[in-house]
Amino acid sequence: MLGFPPTTFPAEPVEPPVTTDPAPDLAAEPTVEDPPAAAAAAPTLGCDTTEGGIAGAVIAALNGDRVAMGAAPVCVNNQLVGFTESWAGWMAQNQSLTHQDLNALVAQTSFSSMSENLADGGGLDTADAIEQLWMNSSPRRANILKGSFTAVGVGVAYSGDGQAWVVADFAG
Repeated sequence: MLGFPPTTFPAEPVEPPVTTDPAPDLAAEPTVEDPPAAAAAAPTLGCDTTEGGIAGAVIAALNGDRVAMGAAPVCVNNQLVGFTESWAGWMAQNQSLTHQDLNALVAQTSFSSMSENLADGGGLDTADAIEQLWMNSSPRRANILKGSFTAVGVGVAYSGDGQAWVVADFAG
C-alpha cells in the first residue's frame, strides 16, 4: 500500500516506487525550496550531533551511497533529528504515513530547502533494507543524492505491531 497524502507546499513530480517487497510503504516526498535569490545565502553546515542505533546506520548507508555517486556526505543536525524522531513516533502512534509541513520546518531552521523520505512496513529492520528501499525509488534516491543537501536527521519508531516507521529529513 502506498500513501500519498495531500500536501500544502510545492512537491516534485512523483514516480511510483519500485520495490519487490509489497509490505513497506513509501510516501511521496515533498520538497521545499526558496526562490533562487533567497537560496544564494548559504546556511551554516549544521553538523552538531551524531546518531546511533538504526538511525545512525541509515545515515552511514546513505552517506556511503552519496560518496559512491560523487556527492559529499551529509552531517547529522540535532534539530533535524528532533523533527524526525518526533514525526516517526507520531506516524507509528497514528498508523499514518504522512509528511510533515516542510514549509513550517524550514521556517524554524537556518536552512533554505528541505526534502523528506518516509517508509513504513515490516521488513525494515535494518539500515540496508531501508536504504535499499529508498534507493530503488527515483524521487527518494534523488533526495539522498542531492548535492545541495548538507545535513540530515533520521527518526525510526515502531508501532505496537512491530512495524517500522522511518523519517529522513534532508536540508541545505
